Amino acid sequence: MTDYSRVSLGFNILENRPYNVMVVDDSVIDRTLVKRILIRKEFRVIAESQDGEQALQYIEKLMIKPDILCIDQEISSNAW
Repeated sequence: MTDYSRVSLGFNILENRPYNVMVVDDSVIDRTLVKRILIRKEFRVIAESQDGEQALQYIEKLMIKPDILCIDQEISSNAW
């Protein structure tokens, strides 16, 4: 029987791997802070972007697609 009590928030138990996250924020400071928090919780930050247009371009090019997008609520882009 699997012991789920030691599984972290950022771990996908069904696929036995960390969740892949992309961080989208126009503030470098906020992106850095969010990435640090996610990494501490054992998420895998696979990409970061400063706006929606750049994020969509990255998603198209990434070999590993994000499971979760962490997006700034007040991002200054019309791409979304």
